[in-house]
Amino acid sequence: MEYLTLKIKNIIEENNIFKKGEKVLVAVSGGPDSVFLINVLRSASLQYRLRLFVGCLNHGLRAKESDSEQIFVEKLARDLNAPFFTAKVDTRRFARKHKLSIEDAARNLRHDFFFDVCRQNKLKKVVLAHTRDDQIETIMMRILRGAGMSGLCGMRLENRFKDIAFVRPLLPITKKEILAYLKNKNIKYRADSSNLKTEHFRNMVRLKILPFLERFNPKFGNNLFRIGETQKELSEFVTQKLSSTYSRLVKKQAVCKLKIKRGAYLKTPALMRRELLREIFKAILGTLSGIDFRHLQITEDFIRRAKAGAARYINLPKHLVVELLGEEIIFYKMGEKNKKIAQKKRKLYLNRKLDIERPRCWLLAKKIKKRLDIKKHSKFVEYFDRDKLSFPLIVRARQDGDIFFPLGTGGKKKLKKFFIDEKIAKSKRDEIPLIVKDKDIVWVVGMRISEKYKVDADTKCIIGIRVGKR
Repeated sequence: MEYLTLKIKNIIEENNIFKKGEKVLVAVSGGPDSVFLINVLRSASLQYRLRLFVGCLNHGLRAKESDSEQIFVEKLARDLNAPFFTAKVDTRRFARKHKLSIEDAARNLRHDFFFDVCRQNKLKKVVLAHTRDDQIETIMMRILRGAGMSGLCGMRLENRFKDIAFVRPLLPITKKEILAYLKNKNIKYRADSSNLKTEHFRNMVRLKILPFLERFNPKFGNNLFRIGETQKELSEFVTQKLSSTYSRLVKKQAVCKLKIKRGAYLKTPALMRRELLREIFKAILGTLSGIDFRHLQITEDFIRRAKAGAARYINLPKHLVVELLGEEIIFYKMGEKNKKIAQKKRKLYLNRKLDIERPRCWLLAKKIKKRLDIKKHSKFVEYFDRDKLSFPLIVRARQDGDIFFPLGTGGKKKLKKFFIDEKIAKSKRDEIPLIVKDKDIVWVVGMRISEKYKVDADTKCIIGIRVGKR
């Protein structure tokens, strides 16, 4: 069994995983992999003078079993004279609240726990016990979910989130090797009963899908692992190219809003385009959770086939919108904050200035004393028949089903159709204020007034409404 210790020592040295005198947090659940990890690191700590901290998150999923595992790990840490940190969370409640699977919720909670412990103790590295078997399962899961190149790489030996490094020195080690080592050394560990339940995606892959595929090729798992290693090499090359391509082509338009020239995008190689989309989506959403290859393909098809010069868009998960505006592709997220601002109604009184939040502007309605005082109407000022209005008027954003009688058209039109005809980008439509009397649109501010409220030969009193930037 000493060959296994030597194997891990070589992995650590070849990849410069640890620095001498470093303080590291070891994630220990009590299962065979993490128990093996902490025992191996105890030996490594002598050579590298590592100071080990042990972290164990109780997910609260298996009642007494979870509690007993926490106690087991605490004793293990005490025997190693390592500081121990733990917390208990309600994973199911968190999953319901954030509409996540149990697996995703548990992973998010673990990351939060690790970050908290690291921040409190000024640690910069977390050591995880993922093995070769875990890597094979991860790659298979990502294939089934429609992963791209980066997904097929599987887990990396080292990842950085914020300023914390997550390292996986056991990635080349098999579960079989670990179990044999623990048995030979008579080292105790805890078995997680939930690992036998196929209701979780990873368990289904491990217990059903991979064994089925290995019936056709016993080396299927090894082949999958090798594909992951090959993809890492390719991914590293593409990543280098992607970084310069992204900074050259992608421009920031606003917070959580990016844009790129359609022509420049289409001239980029297809492989690079998909990875470019991934980076754009990740920059806006902060994660690619809920985004798979299908969504990338939908976006790619939309950009290639969309008619230039028309304002068109597609909606993707997580409120993500991709819009073609002229020759520019706009990527943005329609957030709840924007929706709330857009839905807010304000009252416009006569002779009282009204400030609008989105867009930042003001409105002022005043009585015009003489017809001679009427200046040529523009997008900043319009004139209305006072007797057809009743103050206060309402200022709001568009709503589903809005109907409008645009001046000069001789009939009614859906506001949505009006915006489309005027080539107004979907991302801008919620920012255009509407002045409304009851349910009637009086003025689509900055664009067109209603035929119903125009000044005509019979008008006795005129109201001018002016708009200005704040």
